[in-house]
Amino acid sequence: MITFPGQTFSYIENQVAGFLIGTVAASDNTSVTDFEISGGNEQAFFIIDETGKLTLTETGVIAETNDSEITPNSYTLTAHALDAANNQSQSATVSLQINNIDEGPATTDGDISGTGDE
Repeated sequence: MITFPGQTFSYIENQVAGFLIGTVAASDNTSVTDFEISGGNEQAFFIIDETGKLTLTETGVIAETNDSEITPNSYTLTAHALDAANNQSQSATVSLQINNIDEGPATTDGDISGTGDE
């Protein structure tokens, strides 16, 4: 019997394609051989490989999934684990949270100027 509990990951916005968000974990009395996302990923922003590595796709990089200031800034995926006999686990929820990074002040010519208390 495959055990695949729900899991939560967070990552900082503005990542590149292939960025490793996290690695999901499941266990089985023989071995877990694959994972699949079965819901919440209709636009293919994320991919999970056979080892459970959850990464951001090129589509995800150019979409709102890579910018915490644009909602939604969290996603809920449904995933399954598979074993060598091709048995499928119960659905597990994989929650993702996109965190903000301070991108600094906006400038038009590369210079930051102003007055302040000195």
